[in-house]
Amino acid sequence: MSIGVEGQEVRIAGVSLWEVEWEPVGSSAITVAHPNYPKQRHQMWIYRVHGSSPEVLFAAGEFSNGLWGFYARD
Repeated sequence: MSIGVEGQEVRIAGVSLWEVEWEPVGSSAITVAHPNYPKQRHQMWIYRVHGSSPEVLFAAGEFSNGLWGFYARD
């Protein structure tokens, strides 16, 4: 899990997510707790990195204006 402001360096599987195109994976989403306010729930959408091989999947969304969360499987 990573949380930070929009554009801040985030890497999953060695890929810098703000430097690549994301493709939504259908209408899939997960619900997560805000890391600082665990009673708050937020929906994060599932994406894949366009053209990556092997496939890079992650969930991402905004906790608040410009504050993003990223989740990937271990």
